[in-house]
Amino acid sequence: MSFDLTHLSGYVYADFKPSGGIVATIGGEIHAIDRDGADKGDDLQRTYFNPKLGVMWNITADTVFRAAWSKYVKSPFLSEQTIEPTHVSGFNQFFKDEPNSRADRYAVAIDQQVNPGMMTGLELSWRDVTTPRFFAGQPIEMHEHTEEAHRMYCAWAVNPRVATTVEFFCERFRGSIAGLRDFDRLDWYRLPWTVNYFHPTGWFAEAALTYSLQRAEVLAGSTRREEFLTVDLQTGYRLPGRYGLIHLGVKNLFDSDFVFQNPGFSRLQEPDVSQFVPERVVFGQVTLAF
Repeated sequence: MSFDLTHLSGYVYADFKPSGGIVATIGGEIHAIDRDGADKGDDLQRTYFNPKLGVMWNITADTVFRAAWSKYVKSPFLSEQTIEPTHVSGFNQFFKDEPNSRADRYAVAIDQQVNPGMMTGLELSWRDVTTPRFFAGQPIEMHEHTEEAHRMYCAWAVNPRVATTVEFFCERFRGSIAGLRDFDRLDWYRLPWTVNYFHPTGWFAEAALTYSLQRAEVLAGSTRREEFLTVDLQTGYRLPGRYGLIHLGVKNLFDSDFVFQNPGFSRLQEPDVSQFVPERVVFGQVTLAF
């Protein structure tokens, strides 16, 4: 059970094993919104039933098929905290949408273990999001947009010290949300290649090469295309006894200049941190655990 000043929700999840190698997840949530706005036209009272369905099927010892469908309502919880399960059959169901948004997510995936040190997979995902927008003295407006997020990956543990991962991402966004972004159509393709090194003494290093291509249709009607390549490096040390980590890294090593359209559209008072930085950035971090 979750509660805040405007949202009240209760949920139930259950896992079943109908036959060998299959695990099914069935759940549901009842979510009530009672928002009193500054003006009567800003009031929002809704009660939703949000089903959760998922399945994981071990087709063979090395092949796993996953599928899920879930609905959810975005609550304005502090620091995105919730005790509700965040995944259904391995698919995330919570995103940084606007408060009071309702979303449907459909996803399928297949994961294949090629050998003890190599995994490959394909994941396809779609989301339909409806977001209420409030304007003083005006009726509530419902804005809709759709998202696609598709991914292929290959992860290979070359040996106990070296691992590498190659991925391909295809993301598409359709439909505008007033005041939250300056485009109504975005296609984004990414190809990151990462190499990691781990030393038994606790030292580690990572090198990441990422190719990115974006095509955006901005609200003014023009089309913007941006293609760029970035290199990120970092090294660090794991303190003995798992007492913490020390990190030192650099993003955009070669100081590439580009115009990156961040597809995130979280609420205005909490802007997303951009995944790419159009200038060289050196950073350090110390994390201690007691």
